[in-house]
This record gives sequence, structure tokens and C-alpha cells, in this order.
Amino acid sequence: MNTTRTARTPATPALNGCRTSRRRLRARIGLAATATALSLVPIAPSTASAAPHLPLTQIVREAKVKAQQEHPGSQFYDADAVLLTPTTNPDDVQAWWIRFRAMGSEPSFEYKYSTTGQYQSTQPWSVPIGIQAISPFTMTEVQAHDLAVKAGHTGAFKPLYLNEPVVQNPHPTYYFCIPSEGRTVAVDTVTGHVTTPWSC
Repeated sequence: MNTTRTARTPATPALNGCRTSRRRLRARIGLAATATALSLVPIAPSTASAAPHLPLTQIVREAKVKAQQEHPGSQFYDADAVLLTPTTNPDDVQAWWIRFRAMGSEPSFEYKYSTTGQYQSTQPWSVPIGIQAISPFTMTEVQAHDLAVKAGHTGAFKPLYLNEPVVQNPHPTYYFCIPSEGRTVAVDTVTGHVTTPWSC
């Protein structure tokens, strides 16, 4: 009986090439699977997206702090929205002028704030007749506009401002001038009452 063992023949270059091709194929399949899995992972929103608009109530609070630091005793008298064109959306406000009456011989002034709450500039301001220091208020410009729309005033507005008139039982009031109606729509921030006190 022949007990001679036949030595195993080393793999030929052709077989080596076949194994290498299989490894490469598996690697490609693995990469494709990884890419597919990554494509299914939700992408977080960019942190560079635009900052949200702050309501006027918050911007006024920040402006009051700045005013007391720079002009102690000054009083908040008026807020006027910067609008490029008439609009039906309060979010189209570009900036706010927050106006203060200074005490003593100091000139009155107004701060310009972006809608994201960033202070931009200061300039002198003349206090008009017929308004007084604004009492604390919590109604936002969006809430006021919603009340105006519910009352049937759906047209585009410009200007938009807030002050407190010198009248009996005064309250801080938003005013929306609606050119298509030719009227100014007033929204009382305390009662929510909507009126059209004068033309615009």
C-alpha cells in the first residue's frame, strides 16, 4: 500500500486573484451598506439658521434694562415697527424703535432693536403730544393682529406701533394702519377690544 502523502499544492495565482476579488466585492458591499445606513440617519438642522423673532414684550423688557442703566428714571413711551412694505404678517417686522422719555434736562431717545433682540443704535426722539408712559403689558403684536383679523380687519398694515393714549382709563394699545380700509385699527392690550378710532 502506498503510504506516500501528496503535498498540498499551494494556491495558484489564479485562485489568489479570485480570493482577492471576493474580498474586494465584500468590501464594496460593506461600504454600500454603510452609505445606505448613513443616508437614513436624520440630519440635524443647521445652527446657522435664522434666529426666531422675539415678541415685542421681550424686546421692550431688554430695552428698559438698557435705558435704566444709561438713563436712570427714563420711561418707556412708544414702540414703532420698521416695515419695508404693507404686510398682513407681523413677522415681517424688520426691527423696532423703542422710545423713552428721559428725566430732567436729558433729551428723550429711542433705541433700535432687531427682531432677534439685538441692540443696534440710539438716536434722539421728540415726545409727541397725546401719549403717556406705557403701563406693563403682556399682549404680543401677533396676538393683537389675530384679534384685529377676527374683528374683520384682514388688510395689509403699515405702520404698526404701540403706545398709551392720554384718555380716560388708558391701556397700552397696538395700532395697525390698514390703507385699504383707510382706517387705523386699535387693539387694547388689556381688554382685547378692537376699534377704528381714526383714519390713516
